[in-house]
Amino acid sequence: MEILDSSLDFALLDCVDDFDDCAPVFLAQSDTTAGFLCANPKKLNRLKKRDENQKILLALSDFIELKKRFRIPPFAKKMVRNARKTSFVLPNGRSFRVVKKPQHISMERKRESRESNKKKSNVLGLGSIVAGGDIPKSSSLHSDFLAHFGGLYSTSANESGKPFSLEWAVQNADIIVIDSLYEAKPSKIYKLGRTKAKILRH
Repeated sequence: MEILDSSLDFALLDCVDDFDDCAPVFLAQSDTTAGFLCANPKKLNRLKKRDENQKILLALSDFIELKKRFRIPPFAKKMVRNARKTSFVLPNGRSFRVVKKPQHISMERKRESRESNKKKSNVLGLGSIVAGGDIPKSSSLHSDFLAHFGGLYSTSANESGKPFSLEWAVQNADIIVIDSLYEAKPSKIYKLGRTKAKILRH
């Protein structure tokens, strides 16, 4: 198991270049909750004891990567661009989320930060606990992290059907990206049809 300090230059990740069956499973704090990320979706499905071919969300670093990989229904383009902490399922069943790097911090973010900090844990001494008035760096750091790959398949860092356990997550990760590792509210999910969107999780 390798541990990367999120305060270090993410250029260290350039050495991780084998993205097949040997693709590493990262444990990192995403823009929403603690998650596993990997270039090989089958590895994540095996880890969570699911069908290997089950489709998994692709977390993307920016809208340039989104345009390379997906075709968005015309009616939803503005909705996708303006969305924050939101995942989308396309008509073909594939799903994605663009992790936007925040340009500014609103009062709403400050309130969310104070609430989330109350729920943070520091099991095994991993991750940092930020003070109640601090603003988490997770969105910005996660966007920077993903930028080195363009995108990675992502799933929550818990056993299927069970609550988050940092100890279990650490045991099942190949590389841990140290930031604040904690369970939080997952992303919203919208299923996009050809002409309208349906809320799957709010």
